[in-house]
Amino acid sequence: MFKEGNKLGGRKKGSVNKIQRSVKENMVTIVGNNLEEFQRRLDALSDSDYIRAYLSCVKYVIPTLKSQEVKMEVKHPETPDWILDLSAEDVDKIEKSLE
Repeated sequence: MFKEGNKLGGRKKGSVNKIQRSVKENMVTIVGNNLEEFQRRLDALSDSDYIRAYLSCVKYVIPTLKSQEVKMEVKHPETPDWILDLSAEDVDKIEKSLE
C-alpha cells in the first residue's frame, strides 16, 4: 500500500530526462555551429535591437536573481523634554542664530 512520503521509482530529484538531455545537446551543437552567422547578424542590428537581443540571450547564461523583500523598523530616538518645552520665541531665536 502507498504511504505518503514513499517514492516508488522514477527519476531522482533534479535529474534530467533523456529527451531533455538530447534536446539540450542538439541545441548546443546548433548554436555552436552558427556562431559566426549569429555574430554577423548581431553586428547588423541597430543599437536598440542589439541591446534587446543581447538581453534576451544573457538570461540563458546568467541566472535571474529573485527580488528580496526587506522589512526594516526604524527607531527614532525620543525627543528630549527640553526640546518639547521650548517656546515659539526660543525656536525663532535658535533658527535666526543658525542662519
